[in-house]
Amino acid sequence: MKIRSVLGRPARTAAVLTAALGLAVAATPLTDTAQAHEAATGTLSFSGDPGEYATGGQAATYTAGEVQQFDVQGATDGSAVGTTVVTNEGERWTLHLAAPDGQRLTEGAAYTGALRWPYAQPQDPELEFGEDAHWCNTSTGSFTVSHIAFGPYGYVREIDAAFGQYCSGGTVPARGELHAQMPEPPAGLAALDALETRRCGPEPENVTLADYDRAVPEA
Repeated sequence: MKIRSVLGRPARTAAVLTAALGLAVAATPLTDTAQAHEAATGTLSFSGDPGEYATGGQAATYTAGEVQQFDVQGATDGSAVGTTVVTNEGERWTLHLAAPDGQRLTEGAAYTGALRWPYAQPQDPELEFGEDAHWCNTSTGSFTVSHIAFGPYGYVREIDAAFGQYCSGGTVPARGELHAQMPEPPAGLAALDALETRRCGPEPENVTLADYDRAVPEA
């Protein structure tokens, strides 16, 4: 999450912000991305024709609860979703989907002309898919979000999406789907939403340091 100046706010607000930000920084990098959480149910499936680099021309399906890790992470502004799957063999697969700058991922929307960071421009959607040993230097592609539901502070409740990616100038695509349902969000995430509102807009009432304590799990 980006830190904005609190100069000019009342002393009580500044004190609450300082303590709450300290708690949040201890748990989360200073980005606009909420913490990742393990999916309750879900699958990441993909396939590639012979010669496709990211998939090695193979097909696979990984299921939450049957792998070492199946994490889903959302941007606090609803603009992006990332998924990390670590297989029982130790392979780490990553999928990143993002709308153009200033937009939220929208249910039913198709995003074409997607590029990977850092080549994507502000008007471009972003798509990145691969495994640590088979990562594309550049890529182009598209994705469709058939269903998405966000909770507080960028928490992803549910997502269903399909994607296609051409890796490093390749002529055959990797195709895949992500389906995930998450457990109920941690109770304290609503307090982090209040913190974001406090930094960006009118000050909410009756939000205390205890609320922020509940927003960040103990290490």
